[in-house]
Amino acid sequence: MRAANRQQALILAAILGLGALVAVVVAVQLLGQRNPSPPSLADNPRTEIPGELLYEDADGCVNRIPASGGAGEQVYCGQPAGLTGATSFAWLDANTVVFFSSQPSPNPATVVEM
Repeated sequence: MRAANRQQALILAAILGLGALVAVVVAVQLLGQRNPSPPSLADNPRTEIPGELLYEDADGCVNRIPASGGAGEQVYCGQPAGLTGATSFAWLDANTVVFFSSQPSPNPATVVEM
């Protein structure tokens, strides 16, 4: 009888150990998940963030968007006149964007008023 009791105790210990392992895996899956991303400014604009950003979209157009989030607007599309090659752009002042050419040219920059 002792061998049978010992075998039953080992089987019970194995079942309990497996149950504990499953419980730990489930707890880690349920409690360990979280979204580390900050909230979207497009969905929740933060009006206390000042300024505006320029970015180039997939169509190659330059867009202006508030840094606080929300809707933006397209300010320029296409290659500025007089520039060759790839261009980059930056704010010159609050209403002016300057485009720079990546290749040497007589006019390496073009100013665009918005």
